[in-house]
Amino acid sequence: MAYRSRNVNINYFQKSIGMLMLGYRNASFILSHKGNAIKAESTDLGMNWVVHQFVERTAVGLSKDDLRLISALAETTNNNFDALRFLSRKTRTEEINADVELFCRILPIVRKEYCRALWRWLRNIAQMDEILVCGGTASFIRQELTEHFDGEGIPICWNGGMELPKYLDTMGLGDRIADAWASHISHIKFLDHELSYDRQDKPLVPDYYVQTIQEF
Repeated sequence: MAYRSRNVNINYFQKSIGMLMLGYRNASFILSHKGNAIKAESTDLGMNWVVHQFVERTAVGLSKDDLRLISALAETTNNNFDALRFLSRKTRTEEINADVELFCRILPIVRKEYCRALWRWLRNIAQMDEILVCGGTASFIRQELTEHFDGEGIPICWNGGMELPKYLDTMGLGDRIADAWASHISHIKFLDHELSYDRQDKPLVPDYYVQTIQEF
């Protein structure tokens, strides 16, 4: 939100802007009205809600603590449903196929119910002119979020409009470290302002940046 506030083209200090953070354990929301945070709410509608419902409804002996479960569910957003095969505890091919068919049938239902619960929660919180969205679970339901806020007529901004420079993303983390990069940039710009340093539009990270290889 601090990063977004520095964009002079959106009139941040004239609007009510919400920020929705969807993580594993919960969903959190902050509302800023003309630059002042006036509301903060949190609920247990995180990815764990999806995992719990998926395990309960499939009822084939899955464990919500299985680390492969979240990865497999996340892969389905890329239309990779083969990842679900590894969740089956069966050994015979026909039984594994039956489990996969069950998983593919139950997951859309769970996603829809999760989104429905999320919309109900948000509707009771606040009216806003724009919403910033971030968090790993937000990527899981990115299409649903986009369609919902488009339908509500609320502009949606992913990660505050921040994009990690590709030359710095050496580990392929992308949006998962958006908060760290946005915090860094905001701090640098704050220091520029406090120290009256004129950066003269020089990029903070040049295009020719190459990660230094440390020798041991």
